[in-house]
Amino acid sequence: MSEERGLDRAVVRAVVGLADELGMRAVAEGVETPGQLRALRAAGTHVAQGFLFARPVPAPEARAMLTHAPWADAWESWVHGAVEIPSP
Repeated sequence: MSEERGLDRAVVRAVVGLADELGMRAVAEGVETPGQLRALRAAGTHVAQGFLFARPVPAPEARAMLTHAPWADAWESWVHGAVEIPSP
């Protein structure tokens, strides 16, 4: 989602609203910048993934990341809006 485009924001809000009405959560994919993350949060996105959080890794490394998740507390704080989004 581009940070300034109103149409993008409207589409994201519509998709997030539909997911909410259906009892689901929409996942924003391809988030690469803190600005995109801020815009998605402002539009009501609950969950995001992309290079901003981590680059693709081989399966063994992914397992290790999930087993020893030092970012889990930071993620929970982000979900509840208590963490400041870092600058690039």
